[in-house]
Amino acid sequence: MDANLVFLFMAGLSSIFTLWRALFVFPVKYNRGWIAVSAGILLIAMVGWLVIPAQIGYVVGVLWLVLALVPSLAQRLALSWDTQGRYAAALRVATLARVLHPAGQLRYLPDVIRSHWYMTDGKYDDAKVILQRLSDNPATEFYGTSMQFWLANDYEGMMHWLESHYTGDAFRLDPNVIMRYLFSLGTTGDLNRMLSEFNNYRSTLERSTAHLNYGLLYIFSACGCVPQVEQLVANAFQTFKPELKQQWLAMTQVAAGDVEQGKATLTELLNAQDGQVRRSVQNVLARPTIQADTVLSAESKALLTQMTQQYQNYQRYARGQAPSRLRRQYVTIALIVVIVIVYLLEIQQGGDMDTETLYRMGALWPPAVIQGGEWWRLITVMFLHFGLLHVALNLVALIVIGPSVESMLGRVRYTIVYFVTGIGSAYAAVLFTQLNWVPPMVYVGASGAIMGLF
Repeated sequence: MDANLVFLFMAGLSSIFTLWRALFVFPVKYNRGWIAVSAGILLIAMVGWLVIPAQIGYVVGVLWLVLALVPSLAQRLALSWDTQGRYAAALRVATLARVLHPAGQLRYLPDVIRSHWYMTDGKYDDAKVILQRLSDNPATEFYGTSMQFWLANDYEGMMHWLESHYTGDAFRLDPNVIMRYLFSLGTTGDLNRMLSEFNNYRSTLERSTAHLNYGLLYIFSACGCVPQVEQLVANAFQTFKPELKQQWLAMTQVAAGDVEQGKATLTELLNAQDGQVRRSVQNVLARPTIQADTVLSAESKALLTQMTQQYQNYQRYARGQAPSRLRRQYVTIALIVVIVIVYLLEIQQGGDMDTETLYRMGALWPPAVIQGGEWWRLITVMFLHFGLLHVALNLVALIVIGPSVESMLGRVRYTIVYFVTGIGSAYAAVLFTQLNWVPPMVYVGASGAIMGLF
């Protein structure tokens, strides 16, 4: 197998997938940097294939690694640590991501994390300076402006700003705008409209499990659904700091009618170490108490019952969402173990870079699939790798992204996504060969399956 072609295929397929997600799954304005990088890598690959075909795979492989894979993993790690309150570490990783990928929103990620850090430390004036700077930039205007409304406890103002500033597709296709809007409706007590709008925009939120979970958290908390909020903070939001979990549960208790207990917990949280929690609790206690049962219409109650039932069915289907620590993510662990064992077998059987050994163990050779009907190679290809660098990159990516995705999707859906995208990318290689777009070559690797998790 030619390593040059392996890297060319890996970088090209990943760039195509990233470009598709950036253009058609999420709002383009948040992904201009990823669009530029992916399109640039594909353009260089096409030109290089005509000029330096024997070296272009190494060139685009390095570009993909430095400009796409490492920044993407760094962004996820920074956001995860930011949620956990590990701001110093998150800031260092975000700075690395910005250096490698200085376009789009990654350019401003350090400022976003720094604003969270200031608010957690109770330095609200310092946070306002950063938020104002972010508000003045079109790329970060939404975050900066909405957070200033939050600091001012002006959810009516936030709601009116969202309604006037985002219209049509700019509203309908942006899950971040929808989430802020739902939260504003719930906080101001317009629960019937909150439920109606969630139902209207649910398809947009469902494009991302994280956005959908946040939307459900807002709905269930504002409507007093204590069991559902308990499940969400214990599973999907298990990385929340303990004080933040207490806050959400206390707000839900108040909405459910247990006002005394809920407000007692909120009052205790006025002394929380986390400045964001203190400010949020101050905002909650400064507003009139809203008990969901006295506000919801019969139609809204029926819709809420349907939503809680759907959520419970999903929980049973996913068999609960385990915490995102690797030791609890059994599918990810199993995949890692199998990949490592197969790689050791490659070495034992004749070499991890020996084409005949890889073919014998199940590598993807398109003519064998097309003419010989060996369709099982579409699956076995995902567990074989060409050399130590190849397997190491895929294992690192799987370790970083796998646990959190398995936690969000549940084991069954996670397994389905992994194998469907892996088989799909392998079939794409067969199809491209059949169409004479690429010459026949031996393929190995789990890159296609892992990219599907992003």
